[in-house]
Amino acid sequence: MHQASTTYRGEGKTDARDAFVIADQARIRRDVSTLRPGDDNALDLRLLTTRRLDVVHDGTRQINRLEYFLALERVLNLTKKGPVLLLTVYQTLVAICRLET
Repeated sequence: MHQASTTYRGEGKTDARDAFVIADQARIRRDVSTLRPGDDNALDLRLLTTRRLDVVHDGTRQINRLEYFLALERVLNLTKKGPVLLLTVYQTLVAICRLET
């Protein structure tokens, strides 16, 4: 489908354009088979897309964790003993915020 999309004029990659290319290719080409629920190919495709979604969510969680620790590093001077000791006892922002009350 990627090679087919280069033959269509228009703006860059968008979901609407991708959907149009896939639908048009399914209409024109005769070598594209129909997927039916329960077919082996349909089950394999569902498994792959589910796995891809899991990997995307894992990546997003890792990025969010990194951003959290980078923000913490900007706020705290981790070359000093006090902030490092604080983080060894209170590992989360919620735990640190509880200290204020």
